[in-house]
Amino acid sequence: MSRKVSSTITPYFVLKFGGSSVARPRGWKQIARAARAHAGRGEHPVIVCSALGGVTDHLEALIAAAEAGDTPTAALQGIWQQHVSLARELGLDADAVLGERLAELTELATAENHGPAWRARIFAMGELMSTTLGAAYLRHRGIEARWVDARQLLCAETDPAANEAQRYLSARCDHSRDPDVAAHLERESAAVTITQGFIARNDAGETVLLGRGGSDTSAAYLAARLGARRLEIWTDVPGLFTIDPRRTDRSRLIPRVTYDEAAVLGALGAKVLHPRCLEPVREHGIPLAIRWTSRPELEGTVIGDGDDNRPGIKAVTSRSKLCLVSMERDREWQPVGFMAEVATCFHQHGLSMDLISSSPSEIRATIDLGANPGAEALLPGLLKDLKSFCRPTLHQDLTCVSVAGSEIGAELPRIAAIMHLLGEPRIHLASHAADDTHVSYVVDERLGQDLAVAIHEALFCATDSVPLGPTWDELHQAPPSSVHRIPGSAVKGRSISA
Repeated sequence: MSRKVSSTITPYFVLKFGGSSVARPRGWKQIARAARAHAGRGEHPVIVCSALGGVTDHLEALIAAAEAGDTPTAALQGIWQQHVSLARELGLDADAVLGERLAELTELATAENHGPAWRARIFAMGELMSTTLGAAYLRHRGIEARWVDARQLLCAETDPAANEAQRYLSARCDHSRDPDVAAHLERESAAVTITQGFIARNDAGETVLLGRGGSDTSAAYLAARLGARRLEIWTDVPGLFTIDPRRTDRSRLIPRVTYDEAAVLGALGAKVLHPRCLEPVREHGIPLAIRWTSRPELEGTVIGDGDDNRPGIKAVTSRSKLCLVSMERDREWQPVGFMAEVATCFHQHGLSMDLISSSPSEIRATIDLGANPGAEALLPGLLKDLKSFCRPTLHQDLTCVSVAGSEIGAELPRIAAIMHLLGEPRIHLASHAADDTHVSYVVDERLGQDLAVAIHEALFCATDSVPLGPTWDELHQAPPSSVHRIPGSAVKGRSISA
């Protein structure tokens, strides 16, 4: 496929492919099919890719070895062998395509400065290598694809309150529409653009990362800045489910959710999608579809506002890596300023209170350690300063189990009855969200997963309060003709095994 792109090419479609998709030849074949289909309709697909699945683990091992003063030979070999193996399966010469990238990574690995800026550059190499290899593959398949550095498209916003780790490892970018971004892509004169997720630049031109869920967020930023018609997140699951399918094969596909519901599910542990990626598309009214790389004929989950979205319980979620700070002081009726003192102390230490429960003599607040880089290192200082006005206690190794959706208040009696039937496990904190999107229970980590599955069984296996799709088990057993396809799909009727 070779096609000269005019300066007025529209519309843009942004397609993000995760690590599991780009780590296998089957995933790249689907990327190529999608690119051809969009370009053939006169659309400009922007392919956003994560690092190959497993490479981030190698990069973390490389960082650990370098910081310990060891030579990270094993990690470098693991990264290189994974890319060599994939390149061979794609019919490419890894040395010719990625030799310069490996040399750059090797040089970074031997640098003496091991701060957050160095870590950001190391982690960025995963996406830089995967997209360099992917661009070569697409051109090898006859697709006019142009590799573009995401750091030329996305610039991080300056946050004076952020610490160094947050500035380099969990940055945020402006997502207002910007004609200059489209103009930059059009100057490349290619039918297809391939770029990186997870990375951007700061005002000084340094590499920064977008934190957990950064590749999804990158794609959303680009969709917003381009004014894209649609954002598609291609992954190794068919969409959002009523519970993590790894916990039970009775988990059911959720066909449609609103932006707000999807944001809540992501914030509460639905790992398919990170909530930070929703704000840009919601603000610009861009539909977001979660697609299954292994079965591209399936519709999956579509996120957007519309009259066909019915309120009610949509899912049971769980997330670990939480801690809870209990802050007590002598009982006083309607104390003035206690919450303000606590909030100020958290703010001064750059920590966010996740869930909160309060009484006149005690405030409890959770901290999501997984969502806040460097948060664990800040806890000793927080506890020290809290002691000036209360008695803090740190509880660790906790999990939050949430029942999420919209208008949850109407379902509280049913949820309470289920908790009673389950024996009322010890709960460190219970929270009913002020926006009525979830009720959450913080429990010991060892109880979390079993509690989530038990609540799900009670809520979803007897009746449907909202329209739901097939179960995880049915999706893997049913022939393609028995599941919901995308109308007019270019691959309709074709079965690709999961």
